[in-house]
Amino acid sequence: ESFGGKLFYVGGTVEDDMLSDDVWQYDPGADMWDRAVTPGGSNRLLLRIGRTAFAMTLLAEPSGASGPSPGRLLITGGVGAESGMLFRADTEMLPLGPLEGRNSGRTPAVWRDVASVPPMPYSRCSCRSVMLRAVPGRPYTPWCSTEGQPFQNTSAEALPYMVVLGGEAPFDHFGEMRQTVDPVVLDFVGGCWHETSEISREPPDSFLNVALRMRTDRVAFAVVVAQGMPRVSAHGG
Repeated sequence: ESFGGKLFYVGGTVEDDMLSDDVWQYDPGADMWDRAVTPGGSNRLLLRIGRTAFAMTLLAEPSGASGPSPGRLLITGGVGAESGMLFRADTEMLPLGPLEGRNSGRTPAVWRDVASVPPMPYSRCSCRSVMLRAVPGRPYTPWCSTEGQPFQNTSAEALPYMVVLGGEAPFDHFGEMRQTVDPVVLDFVGGCWHETSEISREPPDSFLNVALRMRTDRVAFAVVVAQGMPRVSAHGG
């Protein structure tokens, strides 16, 4: 993930297959890697436990806001170096920017006050996560904009959701793994996870109905979020 003009590398494995809790940052201007430190301080930024095969995404202000930007890296699931809990369902939140930063007149960034989030409904590794934003009560159409309304992921009214996709989970006590095809969605404002069993209760054009249909059987894959179609394409030009 990138933030504040720097690229961040988190966790993984080191010598002798030991799990790492390190957080590294790369500065393209200096062409140099260095250990990341806590915002405004000198202490090393570290995971709570060594971890690998996790999902990672960035929670930050939508693009277009000015001034100091708060941000957090969200490390979800994976395999962790903790006795009795090899496969993980929890999320670690690593601060990257000043949480007391502004929001330029936007709706209050309620996620800044979130110190922790509940664990996923079940453990999951080799998955991927993306941060999406949706405006409550509006049809979810992130691929286009209309006159007078911005893309939903940059709207001042949009709220953040983390969608965890794909991966695998332990099936039994003998180490057999099964693919986790169905996504799960974290609502930061509500402080809860949503699963595919809720689709039937959601309006067809709602964000949750769309997000909970993002099924994939892929493991250890790459994913990226596109901005959306240009307006001319959205209007059939």
